[in-house]
Amino acid sequence: MNKLEDWNVVHRRVAAMATGLSILPMFFLIKDLQWQVLFFVLNVAFFGICHGALDHLRFHTDKTGQLILWRLLLFGLLYLGLAALVIFTWLHDPGPMLVSFLSVSCLHFAMDEDTDLPAVARLLWGVLPVLGPCFLHAKEVGQMFTFLTGSQVEFLMQLNVVLQFVGFVVVGLTVVSLSIGIVNAINQKSTKGLSMSISGLSLILCYIVLPPLLSFSIYFCWWHSLRQCLKLIAGLDAPDFQHGLIKFIKIALPLTLGSWSIALLIYFLYAKLGCAMVGGEQLFASQIRTVFYLLSALTVPHMFVEMFFSERQNLTQDLA
Repeated sequence: MNKLEDWNVVHRRVAAMATGLSILPMFFLIKDLQWQVLFFVLNVAFFGICHGALDHLRFHTDKTGQLILWRLLLFGLLYLGLAALVIFTWLHDPGPMLVSFLSVSCLHFAMDEDTDLPAVARLLWGVLPVLGPCFLHAKEVGQMFTFLTGSQVEFLMQLNVVLQFVGFVVVGLTVVSLSIGIVNAINQKSTKGLSMSISGLSLILCYIVLPPLLSFSIYFCWWHSLRQCLKLIAGLDAPDFQHGLIKFIKIALPLTLGSWSIALLIYFLYAKLGCAMVGGEQLFASQIRTVFYLLSALTVPHMFVEMFFSERQNLTQDLA
């Protein structure tokens, strides 16, 4: 087992323990939607953004490791251009943008799930954070979708019906898959298999008990983002994980700080504009839209990098 695999196992156990221990306190203490949004924003700021802060390193050098400035500039323009296109589409056609964002997120999470899982389990675990709450917490999800798309009532009703059905299927298949996994692990006396099943159990309990925004925050930040950070750290210096961590922090910090600054600027400008346009009583909905629009603008370009341009088998060479 190499260093990355060691740390992936540690991450899985710690994430499962943190998820399990946080379910009841969060259920009782963070019921107000404003506190849920704050929890979501803080976790994305500290854990979510940094896992995409090294995307540019995949394109700025040639095979010999020499810096190619035009590649870096072109990548930056395309990356920022896609982020701007995402925000523009949200503002002008939020319904189709919502469907597209949910679809791309499901695909991205499924592709980046733990490689130790069987293919079917990877698919289920990847789509469950998005589709599971559509069935388990249909009312809360419907409210969030209303905030994000405005007054497209007929479209949202049709979308919610479809997502509730798909969510029901996904939750059912996940429960069956976990049950089979637990039984097989016990019969085979497989510690690894039982550990994987317990991890899945902690996540599905999280989706069942917690409101959608909290459960998504936990999966996206504690599971997905931190797991991807571990891969990047190992890619920077596989033999020495601590040295790779230091390099990762140094490289990721400038873009992370820059993302925070731009996000705060846009947030305050758009939130104030929203307050002036819709009135104080709807300011909260405007703020939620702003948060999600900014999140998608940061994550959609990263998703496309991961899905279409990433070569994980050459990560050490590309990022060294």
